[in-house]
Amino acid sequence: MPTSRHKKTLPNQINRFVISSVYLLGSISNNRGFLLNESISYQVKKATLSPLNQPLILATSRFTLGLAERLKEILETGGLSVDLMMMEHEEYVSIKTRELEADLFISREHFSLDQNLSFYQYFKAGYSQISDLMEKNERVTKVLSSYAETPVESWLPLHLEIEREVISNSWLVPLYFNQRKIAYPPELMGIRTRNYGYADYSKLWIKPKY
Repeated sequence: MPTSRHKKTLPNQINRFVISSVYLLGSISNNRGFLLNESISYQVKKATLSPLNQPLILATSRFTLGLAERLKEILETGGLSVDLMMMEHEEYVSIKTRELEADLFISREHFSLDQNLSFYQYFKAGYSQISDLMEKNERVTKVLSSYAETPVESWLPLHLEIEREVISNSWLVPLYFNQRKIAYPPELMGIRTRNYGYADYSKLWIKPKY
C-alpha cells in the first residue's frame, strides 16, 4: 500500500497494496481483485519509472517479512530501490497510515463468510488500518457515503466501483488470495462453518452405520 511519502512520484501500477489471507502456503497470485467470484480481472500495464532521490521504504513485521522480501525483489527487478523497515507486529497491525513513516506496507485482510459486509468494513470502519487513507480519496469517500442509502443486497456495484478506483490509481492492489478447505470424515454430520472459517461443532452428530 502506498502512503503519502512518494505518492506523487511513484509510477502507476508499480506501487502496490497487498490484500491477502493470513496463510502464504499454497496461496495463489491474484489478478482478479478483492472479491472472490465477483471482481473483474485486471491487467498490469508496463509502467514508465520516475527517478527517485531515495529508496522506497517498505514497512514489514516478522509475520509479513517473507512476503515483503519477495515484493522487494520484484520491485528492484523492475528498477526501484527498496529498503525494508522492520516494526513490532503489534504496532504494525494497529498503526494508521497517517502515522506510518513508510511509502508502502502490506495489509493482510481476512474476509469472513459475509464478504459483502467485510469489504465495506475494511474500507470504512474506524478500526480498519486503511480507513484514514481512504478518507483522502474523494471518489472512494463519495461511494462510501452511498452505502447507507443502498440496500445491502445491492452493494456489489458500489464494491466494484471502489475496487476500480483503488486499483487503477494504485492506492491498493491485491497480490494474492488463499482459501483453505478442511476435510472431515464422511460420518461426521452437522458441522457448520462460521465467520472467519471457524467450525461450529454445537450440532455435531455421527452418522450411524447399518
